[in-house]
Amino acid sequence: MSVKGTIINNLVTGLKTILKARGYATDVKLVERYEIPYDTDAKDVPFIAVVEIGKTLLAEDADDKLWQLSLTLIPTIRLQSLLAQGLDEFTDDIENYVDSSPALGANCLSIMPLSIENVYLSQHENTAAAQMPIEIIYYSPKSGA
Repeated sequence: MSVKGTIINNLVTGLKTILKARGYATDVKLVERYEIPYDTDAKDVPFIAVVEIGKTLLAEDADDKLWQLSLTLIPTIRLQSLLAQGLDEFTDDIENYVDSSPALGANCLSIMPLSIENVYLSQHENTAAAQMPIEIIYYSPKSGA
């Protein structure tokens, strides 16, 4: 598996540890990679989609390449009367996880949350979701990305 694939898999695994028993306000039920939750009624919520936006080569030397990986995390909850509070708590939990400098692999240099771009309500299901862009800086041997 590529360095990038390992980092994203480690992020998905780590996001699954957002649980009340670990001090968070939310119990994550499901985290999936590369999938926008079109049919969230069929999924356990709270749900997090991890969507790869792209990667940019920042620098390279004789042995390694330095990459910036852009991802969007899409947390989704059931629509409820305390919508803003529930979604705010969920996004706070994700920001706290990202800020904790999770171990994403030896080649990962940093993970940086960016601002929440927007919050939108699903038109088809009883859910609400946010878009949370993050950037990961990592390096890989020239033989793989």
